[in-house]
Amino acid sequence: MPFFIALASVVLYLSWHFAQVHRSVIRWAASRRFKLLAYHRLFLPPWPPALVIVGTWKSQVLLSIRVYDESIHRIRNGWLRLGSPWWGLLDADAAEVFWADE
Repeated sequence: MPFFIALASVVLYLSWHFAQVHRSVIRWAASRRFKLLAYHRLFLPPWPPALVIVGTWKSQVLLSIRVYDESIHRIRNGWLRLGSPWWGLLDADAAEVFWADE
């Protein structure tokens, strides 16, 4: 019985985590009037610059993003860091972007 409770807890946490990441990315893109083309977690290369990785805490999520910026009419690539260092994804409004072309 304890095994099933632990398994259900892990499944519920992972479901919440991935849903929260998705909602945060969508909210971030909409608030900046970007059209979100793609995003994915950074499990494999290409890695972001070292300064982005070094400044990211374990509780934060680092994503590779691709958006269409309507204000300058072009596609931009970069990295999006979600969550705060202390609260992680519980701080849903914490997001910081690092553009690849800057």
